Amino acid sequence: IETLSTTGKIAVAGTKDTDAGILDGIVSGSPRWSGALRQVATWGAGLKISSKGTAFDAAGTFSFTLTGMFTPGPTGLALTASATVTGGSGTYNHAHGTLRVRGIASVAPGSTRSTFDLTGTLRYRRNRS
Repeated sequence: IETLSTTGKIAVAGTKDTDAGILDGIVSGSPRWSGALRQVATWGAGLKISSKGTAFDAAGTFSFTLTGMFTPGPTGLALTASATVTGGSGTYNHAHGTLRVRGIASVAPGSTRSTFDLTGTLRYRRNRS
């Protein structure tokens, strides 16, 4: 995930970040999934974060909300969070589920990159033609 813009300093309560990133992996046992995401994250007190966003690939989109907390680590800020999928379109029509989010956000000077792993179950009705 890459931070595209920010309204202030990262980790300061009230600061909003607009992030985008590449998603690559397996969704609910499907073949390899390759897509992207966009989210707007708001920093809270004590390194807490919440966001709303959309993930998408060629087959459709799904919306999510995320809440979590960062803790300082040796290579950056470690995130532990939960993402709730709140709907979708296309193949992901009526998507719902909860994903565990873990990873590291770089705090190196000039770096806005973060890497996260998402695990859990995403349920949706496949469109039948």
